Amino acid sequence: MTVKKVYKSKKDGTSLLTTLINNLESPKMTVKFCSLVTPYQYKNSPAVPRYSITCILCPEKDAAFLETIHAIEKNNGVETILKNDTIKKNGDYMLTGKVVIKFQSKNFIPVFWANGDDTYSPTTLHDEIDAGEEVSVIFDILKYTKRNALDSSEYGMSFMPTKIIFYPKEEDFGDS
Repeated sequence: MTVKKVYKSKKDGTSLLTTLINNLESPKMTVKFCSLVTPYQYKNSPAVPRYSITCILCPEKDAAFLETIHAIEKNNGVETILKNDTIKKNGDYMLTGKVVIKFQSKNFIPVFWANGDDTYSPTTLHDEIDAGEEVSVIFDILKYTKRNALDSSEYGMSFMPTKIIFYPKEEDFGDS
């Protein structure tokens, strides 16, 4: 496990952000929504783009991956950042039984097209990846000290994507 420390506290010089794991690979996941072509910009920091992809995991099928994430959270004293997936039905939110995971970066995230022979080709997206498409994400797990925490030992965790592998459906190939 590589531990890289960046972003130091102005008060005492201690690290606010630690890379816990580099290049972890997710299983194939279903895209819920993404901002890979047009990044999201928060009102309080409009000059900093946020590229992200939010995906859905199946607790049964992806149990080993979810157990790995939960073990990392537990070992680092971090509350889970995984969320229960919901849908809105008749004005009420209902649980789907799936789990939502969000990957976010301030840097552009390269996307690779999965070829049929287990190789990957770099690609340029002209539109966002549609909901329902399949991807896997190569990512780093970051642990950070929460800024507004009353206790300086309150931590959060984020998943910073370094590469997205897009598994196109047959109809994505179009008529040649």
